Amino acid sequence: MKKILALFCVVMLGMCLTAPAEAGLYDITLTGATGYRLYFGNPDSLDYIGKSVGDWTTAETFNNVNLNDGQYVYVMGWDIGAVEGILGQFNAQDANYNTFFTGKDGWTLIPFAIDQNTQLNNDAVMDAMFAAYVNVLAGSVYPWNPVDFSVVQGDPEYDGFLGSVDGSAEWMWGECCTEECTYKGFIFRHMITSTEIPEPATMMLFGFGLTGFAFIRKKKA
Repeated sequence: MKKILALFCVVMLGMCLTAPAEAGLYDITLTGATGYRLYFGNPDSLDYIGKSVGDWTTAETFNNVNLNDGQYVYVMGWDIGAVEGILGQFNAQDANYNTFFTGKDGWTLIPFAIDQNTQLNNDAVMDAMFAAYVNVLAGSVYPWNPVDFSVVQGDPEYDGFLGSVDGSAEWMWGECCTEECTYKGFIFRHMITSTEIPEPATMMLFGFGLTGFAFIRKKKA
């Protein structure tokens, strides 16, 4: 009987510890000079959200994007000869999730090479390239490094201010690229974080588990 009760307690605690967090809904406003593709997930499971239309002066908006605690949002940005940068905001609809902006805070990056003549206009090629960099090359060849270059909105070299993007967002890039860059592209990532409070049902399961263990210890004494 004690073994059965102990197994029950272990199962209850396990259900509490492994219960997934609810997904958070995000409204994303993003632009890029010169362009970008937007993804989310983890290295073994990556999903495409959308891409730029090629005009940095008009930011794209992606509403009601489901992002889970512990996942990453990825921005694959590239340069085709102009001043470079990614600018955007990630607004959490759920108070338990954190709103964040482009800039140095929380963002890491890896570089990638790109051929604008053969790759940019081919979605399948771009998706495959992105997956290869994130799954294979990131970490082993290109370590994720903190973003150490960003510029506040309004800087004349970095395309000024976009009214549709919050003023807290900064133009970010892998290096200062007012002329020729070492790399033609960077993949940026930011982790989704939640401050979600456990639901009452989860807390009840946790309580049952602890109570059961206390009962077993009392019986042994």
